[in-house]
Amino acid sequence: MSEEPVLGQVLADAAVTFGLIASDTDRRTLVTDPSTGRPVAAVPVTLPADAERAAAWARSVHPAWQGVGIRERLRCAARLRSLLRAHSAALGPVLAHTCGLGPRDLRAEDRAAGAVLRRHTAAARACFAGPGPYGRLWPGGRPARRGRGAGAPAVVTAWGDPSRPLASLLEGALPALLAGSTVITRAAPRLAPAGAHMLLLAQAAGLPPGTWQLAVSAPPHTTGLEAALAAHTDRTAPQCCTPPPHGPAAPRTLAPGLCVVRHDARPRAAAPTAALTCFARAGRMCTATPVLVVHASLYEGFLQHFLRAAAHDYLADDVAVPAEAERLELLAWLDGAIADGARLLHPGLAQDATGRGPFVLGVPSPDHVRPGELPTGPLAVVTRYTSWSQVQSLARRTGGHTTVFTRTPPARLRPLLPSPPTRHLHLNTVPRPGLPPLTALRAITAAPDPGGEAAR
Repeated sequence: MSEEPVLGQVLADAAVTFGLIASDTDRRTLVTDPSTGRPVAAVPVTLPADAERAAAWARSVHPAWQGVGIRERLRCAARLRSLLRAHSAALGPVLAHTCGLGPRDLRAEDRAAGAVLRRHTAAARACFAGPGPYGRLWPGGRPARRGRGAGAPAVVTAWGDPSRPLASLLEGALPALLAGSTVITRAAPRLAPAGAHMLLLAQAAGLPPGTWQLAVSAPPHTTGLEAALAAHTDRTAPQCCTPPPHGPAAPRTLAPGLCVVRHDARPRAAAPTAALTCFARAGRMCTATPVLVVHASLYEGFLQHFLRAAAHDYLADDVAVPAEAERLELLAWLDGAIADGARLLHPGLAQDATGRGPFVLGVPSPDHVRPGELPTGPLAVVTRYTSWSQVQSLARRTGGHTTVFTRTPPARLRPLLPSPPTRHLHLNTVPRPGLPPLTALRAITAAPDPGGEAAR
């Protein structure tokens, strides 16, 4: 059954009644299903000239939203959480046909969105509405505790990540909305249908029109829209990592993460988790760790378990589907890497007929890994190391998320990794994207951070 009528009606309702910022010129871009290539929705594009109008609308409704107080804002968030849970079945096909999420990722995204709402509302309630686990960390002041938005800007800009559509929308907007600010979220076209659903649910939960708006950023207007929003809004919401670029030809700007299997790790236990960090959401999240470096003493045993996990868990219809442009770029990069001497360990030299992967590439040493050239997609580049200096060299060239499988205590491991660029260290677990609620709330309200308690 075609999703086009359903998505089209949702987009029209959001544009007319709430906050999907549509251009007066009626410019639209097509959103296609990653699995079939079939168009599923025509999304109105936001032009740079529309940013001033959107910011003016947000400023006009800001005093009323700030004046309702923290308790009413918390009630709106609670109603949104209930509505999101009730509409999860309807949102599933939208996320599958626009963002390419498989059943496993849909379940994970549903849990992540609920967790974001739960954690951020709990933090806001503790900080603004009364005593709680965060109260002792927040500078005690009656204006802040009453939740009247002391220090909160009028208009905040956020962004959404199509690989984490619901969670990223909420992580960017929720801290600002709870603090009393209004929000304009910049999103790629394929995130617009999910964003439109979210706006309509927020309206049903009691959020006034104009309090939360969605700006659809599409080439060739992406840079101009970003500059216009920066000029007409007051602050950018703090989020996990720099937003990914938009458009089929946009290069990777986020350096990939690093996954390290130390000599004292347990290969059998580490392999499934390492596969999840490499391949979940088709390797598109900022927490993806496609660079995998294993101690030479564990390399063969770990690789055996890792390839088994890739074959059993990530070749079914249960996984995310990369976009067509990402798939073509990944296949072209693999051909070049194999020509340069790398070994394609999975799915084999014939490659996967669908081109979706996952792909496991073996390289001789860490010196042959070029993280800045890796394409986006379900990819793992595996190599072995013999000295810790090789790991440190890779850590300086990879992104902010580093996962280490080890039995070494964190206090002893942290000094061994360069920081920055290693900002988020995850031990023996799947990296969790996003910022702690207290960190986001403090950044929005410009409250001081005594002692750095909000650090991850």
